[in-house]
Amino acid sequence: MMFLTRRRLALLLLALTMAFLISGVPARMILPVVPDSVVLEGVSGSVWRGQAARSGIVMANGKLFSLGRVSWRLEPWSLLLLTPRVNFESQWGAQRFSGTAAASVSGLLRLEDVVARLDIGFTRQVLPLYVGGKLEADIRSLAMKDNVILSLDGRVVLQDGVWAARAGDVALGTYVADLRTTDEGTRADVQTLSGPLTVTGSAMLAGQDYSVDLALRGSALDNAGLRQSLQLLAMPSADGFDVILNGSL
Repeated sequence: MMFLTRRRLALLLLALTMAFLISGVPARMILPVVPDSVVLEGVSGSVWRGQAARSGIVMANGKLFSLGRVSWRLEPWSLLLLTPRVNFESQWGAQRFSGTAAASVSGLLRLEDVVARLDIGFTRQVLPLYVGGKLEADIRSLAMKDNVILSLDGRVVLQDGVWAARAGDVALGTYVADLRTTDEGTRADVQTLSGPLTVTGSAMLAGQDYSVDLALRGSALDNAGLRQSLQLLAMPSADGFDVILNGSL
């Protein structure tokens, strides 16, 4: 019992010492170890509790996805387990991100209680999809290693989706995708909550391999421009379109 008490006391003193040391280290000292894909400007505060006036992530096509002002708080106790945990929050206009991230020496990355609110228009930077609407994501947990999803539990909602056309936006609807990991891989089951375009089906990601099987139906398909655009990635059916895709990332 005495050994356990002394051990706990030693761990407590070590954590307090590390917290004290970290609290005095300027936040800008983390810049040399930040991945090249992460952009931080106007860094202030300390490594333990800091912020950046501007931040973003460089995507695969070289374009910057802006996160705006970001702040973080490191949990000192996590350093004892060699798995630093950071609470983060970012804001750029109406766009919001918040949650907790933890990384281990093995390369495992865990995200918990992640909440995201943003405009889906950012997808136009990587895909020729002229879709608008508000995207809301609530990710309870996500584990990744070597850019491969190991587990995922969450939900994504697209509110008031529209197809952006030259002649004016075409209303689509509001949709929800429930995300979960099974023995076969990570699955997204899509349902329509409301709107003139009904979307049902699922998408699966297993390692680097993906598959999509969605059925598109409804009065929104009466729009000739929308139908023409959908033909680039969907197959016409008797009463709508089917999106059936397979490939590797």
